[in-house]
Amino acid sequence: MKYEDYLKSDEWKKLRERALKRAEYRCEFCGSVATMIHHVQYLKEENSEMENINHLVACCKKCHDLCHGKRKDKPLIKNYGNKMMDTINLCLKLRIDNKIMNALLTNYDFLEFKKPKKQRVLEKIKKRPYKEMSEIIENELVR
Repeated sequence: MKYEDYLKSDEWKKLRERALKRAEYRCEFCGSVATMIHHVQYLKEENSEMENINHLVACCKKCHDLCHGKRKDKPLIKNYGNKMMDTINLCLKLRIDNKIMNALLTNYDFLEFKKPKKQRVLEKIKKRPYKEMSEIIENELVR
């Protein structure tokens, strides 16, 4: 089945609804109303019947566009969607507060850090007040 046809199927509609319900119809990136589903991982066409709900993220149009590199005002950094997902996964793993995670997703300098550096910064941020986050990132930039 072609991907376009799959997105019109009852199977997809049910899975999409489950993903939206799981997120309580809120964007999993920014918290606004979710109207779309982002595939963290796409399946090959012949395996569409094995879609995994864990590869789906409920999101608003703005965040979904950002995941795919679309932005109106500034050019996007290379591989923004992947870097954003890596950051989210790392934040979840380290149990970083949503307020901090959302702020980090808009900080291009932080998103460009390699994973070990990101983890080091997140561990520092986790132990310090939210208001010191920008200072911690700035200090890492000059290293």
